[in-house]
Amino acid sequence: MNAIELLTIGASDAETYVALACGKAEELGLSVSVAVYGNEGRMKAFRRMDGAPLLSIDSSQRKAYTAVATGAPTATLFEAFTDAPAMLGQVGELEGIVVLGGGVPLYAGDKLVGALGVAGGSAEQDAEIAAAVAATAGA
Repeated sequence: MNAIELLTIGASDAETYVALACGKAEELGLSVSVAVYGNEGRMKAFRRMDGAPLLSIDSSQRKAYTAVATGAPTATLFEAFTDAPAMLGQVGELEGIVVLGGGVPLYAGDKLVGALGVAGGSAEQDAEIAAAVAATAGA
């Protein structure tokens, strides 16, 4: 039998990234939900800030799942399909996938270890928060 070793984000780092994202959201005057997924596609950490919209719970989780499943920021996926509305519609039919800004993959060196999803502001604000955390994390 062939077996592979799977590197995934640790719970402590996941909690740190959630805290960083919430801190950045506070700087922007926003209340958001933040999810961190490991590269196995399961949640490692989550927080809904006081006042964050109810829909941000699911959206943040879908953004993290999409970023880890594709290895790409969710904002770039939307941009990639802007000129192909039929493809955008098909992608939207995939369970758990969302192509709104706010999801970013997280790396340890060149290894994908997880993803962060932010929701509660505009897609641009969510993407700004996620990108700031990814930059801090060295993703």
